[in-house]
Amino acid sequence: MKSTLYNKLAIYLDDCYTSQTAKTYLFQIDKYLSLYPGAVHYDLRQIEEYMAYLKLKDLRVTYRTATLAAIKAFYNFLIEQEIIHRHPCRGLFISEKQPKGVNFDKLFSLEEMEQIFKVLPTRFDCTKYRNKALVGIMIYQGATSAEVMNMKLRQVDLEKGTVKIVGEGKNRNRTIALLPSQVMTLMRYIENERPNLAHIRNQYLFISMRGSKINISGIGSIFKKIQGAFDKRINPMIIRQSVISHWLNEKKFKLEDVQIMAGHRVPSTTDKYIKAERRQQREAVNKLCSSIFG
Repeated sequence: MKSTLYNKLAIYLDDCYTSQTAKTYLFQIDKYLSLYPGAVHYDLRQIEEYMAYLKLKDLRVTYRTATLAAIKAFYNFLIEQEIIHRHPCRGLFISEKQPKGVNFDKLFSLEEMEQIFKVLPTRFDCTKYRNKALVGIMIYQGATSAEVMNMKLRQVDLEKGTVKIVGEGKNRNRTIALLPSQVMTLMRYIENERPNLAHIRNQYLFISMRGSKINISGIGSIFKKIQGAFDKRINPMIIRQSVISHWLNEKKFKLEDVQIMAGHRVPSTTDKYIKAERRQQREAVNKLCSSIFG
């Protein structure tokens, strides 16, 4: 797409949607056009083939639905610019539902997650401890990528060895202890690396190479670079699911405690991470207690 048209598209999206949605749509449209440069004049069949391609890549229903919404916005723009005169996919919808429950086969054990530290990108010395600290808060405290992205410097208390996670979306705030190794990594990042990254005064904890707070794409790229080292798909969401499952099924923490640690508002959100065998053990213990104590 020519630069002038691309700029018009960016302005159109900013006018029609929220800032975050506009950025997301522009990113998805970029990916779409990089794969199919001639997509401006695509018909319904060709767009359906692209959606089928995304499904074959095992991408979630929510991701594919958002991608389709971005593509529809792209063709709305082309109609407004009178480049095309008929919308090729306005009536196209993804009817399948997001699968319920947790696919435990896709999750990682703690030992597997800790292997991430061994394969983290080390191309730039200025982000070595940043990446290790960022991933550590995901693995040991179960933070989401949005919570990590928006984490402020003041939320880390190195003296007490804690981090306050401000809940994003439906999640609640919580304060969780850091491991001693995390405290050392964060200290090295904050004292040595972060001052070189933050060219201007910045309140955010994790800073990008450009000097602004790291964004979702930046966090995602860390995991994309190490994907080849793992047989299973790896991303921030799978890491969080793996952490919650580990707390419940391996560490055998109480459901109520894990609900707080994960920032879940209701117990049912946490409960779905309990494996069947662990659930059966709990029910057996409850029955035994009832028979003994009445």
